[in-house]
Amino acid sequence: MLNEVKLIGRVGQTPELRQSNAGKPIATLSLATSESWKNSAGEKQERTEWHRVVCFNEGTANFIDKYVGKGDLLYVCGQLQTRKWTDQGGVDKYTTEIVLRSWAHRLDKLASPGQNRPPAADNPDDYGSSRPIAEHPTSSGAPAGTDDDIPF
Repeated sequence: MLNEVKLIGRVGQTPELRQSNAGKPIATLSLATSESWKNSAGEKQERTEWHRVVCFNEGTANFIDKYVGKGDLLYVCGQLQTRKWTDQGGVDKYTTEIVLRSWAHRLDKLASPGQNRPPAADNPDDYGSSRPIAEHPTSSGAPAGTDDDIPF
């Protein structure tokens, strides 16, 4: 079975970084994806969907904290997960999230606000602008995506 979500969208607000009970960083952000079309009268229409992204991968969570901000364009590949919780009034609530947790999940920063092009790898001014999860250390210290992370 496959549970994989791939999105390209803009960060809606400054990401939040918190610590798990074990002291590991957890990053949370909102990502907006939009589609546009013309209606039968020829008028432009647009719809925006908001997605909650939660990152449990230590290296990527730290990258988000340092380099990702409101308006940044991101590529995210993760797993869809719905969890149930109870609010203060005792009412059951559900939250659906894109979860980044394993070596197979990915987050790339494609552009900053106002930037219409992907950052150039050879431009020192763009340092940190586009860094795939494979360049981030995992909690084991080895870069994610290396042979050490392959589960066979």
